[in-house]
Amino acid sequence: MGTHLCENHALELVDGSRLPSCIRSAVQIALARGSDYDLRTPADATEFLADSERAYTDITPQESQFLRDFRDSNDVYLTDTENVGPLLIQAAVIDANRNVVFSGYINHGCNTVEEIWTLAAELCGGKLSQRQALGLRKAFGSPSLKRPVGHDMAWLANQWRQLKESAPSMKVAEWSLTSYDRSCYYSALSRAGFNPQEILPSSSNWVLPLVWMRASGPSLPGYTLGYTCALFAPSHLVWSWHDAVADTLMLFDILTTRQMKLFEGKVELPPADPSICQLFIAGENNQVSTSTRTRIWLADEDRKCYDRLEEVLQENPYATRRSILSAKNTWPKA
Repeated sequence: MGTHLCENHALELVDGSRLPSCIRSAVQIALARGSDYDLRTPADATEFLADSERAYTDITPQESQFLRDFRDSNDVYLTDTENVGPLLIQAAVIDANRNVVFSGYINHGCNTVEEIWTLAAELCGGKLSQRQALGLRKAFGSPSLKRPVGHDMAWLANQWRQLKESAPSMKVAEWSLTSYDRSCYYSALSRAGFNPQEILPSSSNWVLPLVWMRASGPSLPGYTLGYTCALFAPSHLVWSWHDAVADTLMLFDILTTRQMKLFEGKVELPPADPSICQLFIAGENNQVSTSTRTRIWLADEDRKCYDRLEEVLQENPYATRRSILSAKNTWPKA
């Protein structure tokens, strides 16, 4: 007889704040910038949002109108891309009702996973960095002769073309300072032989909420998507940061909180997940723990789950939470 790492055990036992992750790094970096900011933690943000006497400062008319359109679901869409260097590997678009309009990995018509690794290396100057390799492996797996998941660029072009035809006056929001996602779409479509000017909404219809937020108050020590979401819309999505669908949903939740505060003056957030709160406690105290264990006294089954989790992290410190939770492993009973 054996035992196995089950998802129920992992979800119940593992403190997500202890796992190496992008959100943990972002919180540590932001808090290390000091206390000379208006809001630094979820508790700070919750207090600000719940106080009807406190308000945003320096909100532009353009942002007010956009948030009004977003609130009223007036042809507003949100998008995100994931890329390995210049190679687009994932795209997502959601509407102002939080519905996914389209999403998927982009395999560029490659017949095998090995072929897409070769394409990525060519576009990245002949060799992938460790981070680029991790991103490509997360999307498609290690090089193999298997057929890659996802869609070709013709599919992506058709999705944007149909959306533009159905909502010609739409506004598209992304979380960047420089229309990075639009540039990625533009380059990928051009490289595939399409005319991006005919397919994508015009640059004047592309909006950047991050630019508005950085120029207004209250001030934050960091404006990365995951960190900002942990303050204004804390949820399990922060653990999936850098997935295109998760990122568009986080942007939606941030904008929802922002428009409610702007137009209603007060927002009551539900309590943040304890693991998210622990990220900030550890960050404030400059503590970094490598143990995933959340309690001292463990049943034998629990202990074996922990042992396997920490074994996975030793093998790959950047293993995603999803890959850890979906692990299938057995051990002999003690």
